[in-house]
Amino acid sequence: MKRISACCSDLHRTSMFEACPWKKLAAYVSITLMATILQGCKGGTIRDVTGQIGNPGTVAHFELLGDGVCGKVSIDFGDGTPPAEVANYDFSNITPVDHLYAGWGGKKTVKAGSLENCVGAPQRIFTVAPPVEKVGYMQPRPSACDAIPNKPPLRVGTIVHMKTNPDPNIRINFGCSFNGCIYDADGKNPSTAAAPFPFAGLREYSMVMRVGTQVVQGGTDVTFTTNQAGPLEICVNDSNMSDNTGAWGLIIDVDESGAR
Repeated sequence: MKRISACCSDLHRTSMFEACPWKKLAAYVSITLMATILQGCKGGTIRDVTGQIGNPGTVAHFELLGDGVCGKVSIDFGDGTPPAEVANYDFSNITPVDHLYAGWGGKKTVKAGSLENCVGAPQRIFTVAPPVEKVGYMQPRPSACDAIPNKPPLRVGTIVHMKTNPDPNIRINFGCSFNGCIYDADGKNPSTAAAPFPFAGLREYSMVMRVGTQVVQGGTDVTFTTNQAGPLEICVNDSNMSDNTGAWGLIIDVDESGAR
């Protein structure tokens, strides 16, 4: 016990670390731990995401605003495509991250994420042109339902706002005698279709929208939120498509800001 006490004192004018190896080890561990903590504090902080959205078919440019240097960041463009990952993102020398939107126009939530040595997860809603899609839904058609062409499937949580051209001359003639059934997308209102109409329980001669197995009564001004993923299909609740003439002018607003 006396030998240990002497070792840990300054009686022999030796360094405490040299005389007591276990204290030397403890100090080394403390210094190493502190260095690791300080190194982790040298990362970056993401504070905001900004962007420039051009015309359809042009590349969008996004930048992250913040402080320091992030080891790795991600940018989710809000359209269902894989996020971009950028290593060593230096906020004092910002490099734009480009993305080409090729799906639906409308609202997207762009999210920045911290992957390595970084904090912060800002997000911002942008509107991609064109804000609405305009489609001429001509008759006759070979089937009751058609997917909107050249568009990707909708994701869960997408808000769809469907309107039609209010011009009273843009309607569908469903082929009844003496032109007795010419309707806009609201169809015969009120009415309840029964077999052989393809969508029993909904209005006769009306627009119906479908995403997977989700069926929505359409009309001249209808909004719904998708509860599953799938192509957006436009349908006509008519038992005989072959004698139809005319068209509906569709105006489709797709809001993906809350989609997942």
